[in-house]
Amino acid sequence: MRPIIKKHKDFELSEDDPTYRTEFFVARARKTKWPGDAKYGIKVTKKTLKRSVDRNHGKRMLRVWIRANEKHMSPDMDYIFIIRAGVLDADFELAQSLMRTALKKLKVLSVEC
Repeated sequence: MRPIIKKHKDFELSEDDPTYRTEFFVARARKTKWPGDAKYGIKVTKKTLKRSVDRNHGKRMLRVWIRANEKHMSPDMDYIFIIRAGVLDADFELAQSLMRTALKKLKVLSVEC
C-alpha cells in the first residue's frame, strides 16, 4: 500500500493537474515530488458529509476501492481523492469499476500534459 499524504500543504494542486469526476469522488493526479515515493490522499469536508461517522465511513470505503485498484496507479504520480456526498450510497461493484476507470484515465491524461 502506498504512503498517505498527511500534510495540508501537500494537498495543494494546480489547475493544470488532470482531474476525473465521478458521482462518488473526484480524483486528481500530479507528478510526485520525489520519484519512487508516490502517495495518495483523501479529502472530505464537513460541508459534504456533516457527521464525523459518515466522513470516516466514506474514507474507509474509498481506501478499500483504492487498495483493490492500486495496480492501476502510476508509480510516479500522487493522487488526491475528494469525497462527494453520494459515496455513502455507493454500490460496491459500480464504485470499484469507477475507481478503475478514473485511475486509467488519469494515467492517460497525465501523459498528455
